[in-house]
Amino acid sequence: MEGVSPANDTTGRKLRFLRRIPYDPMTRSTEWGKRSSRDTPDSKSWGGQNVFDVYTTFDGKALDGTSYRDDW
Repeated sequence: MEGVSPANDTTGRKLRFLRRIPYDPMTRSTEWGKRSSRDTPDSKSWGGQNVFDVYTTFDGKALDGTSYRDDW
């Protein structure tokens, strides 16, 4: 995992990218809910811009009663 250096960056940091979308262990699929940085924090639909956050689409509840889909 070498990564690539951003253009005009002298800090030496490297960018790394996912090779494939990981599967969601709750739904056993690669379909995730997505949010963009332009969406509201409680949005359940993706505005189509950059992906800022992903969340499971599973409707189940954890042992403490919270929804897996909700933010922490």
